[in-house]
Amino acid sequence: MIVADPRGNVTLASPYHPAYPGAPTNKISVQYAVIAVAMRVGLGYDFGTSLKNEDPVFMQWIPPEIVRRPFPQAMEMILKPVNLSCSVLNGKIVLDGRS
Repeated sequence: MIVADPRGNVTLASPYHPAYPGAPTNKISVQYAVIAVAMRVGLGYDFGTSLKNEDPVFMQWIPPEIVRRPFPQAMEMILKPVNLSCSVLNGKIVLDGRS
């Protein structure tokens, strides 16, 4: 379930929309969690650059339970457990390793 409220807060909680047929709904990959949250706040996702920077970390499965959190906090809840950070370039999120 992915929801954004009028104040810009984001919810991303189980059951997650399956990324592909047969995908689990009780967990989601880091990249698809980022994509889902980005879409709710009007941002894109730079798959190519993120792949170069963080393959295979961004494909790890995670079970985020984010309820009505501001975008920056939602992103931190997704990325901090897998030791990633992100930046926004040209309206797209790019995943980076933590320094």
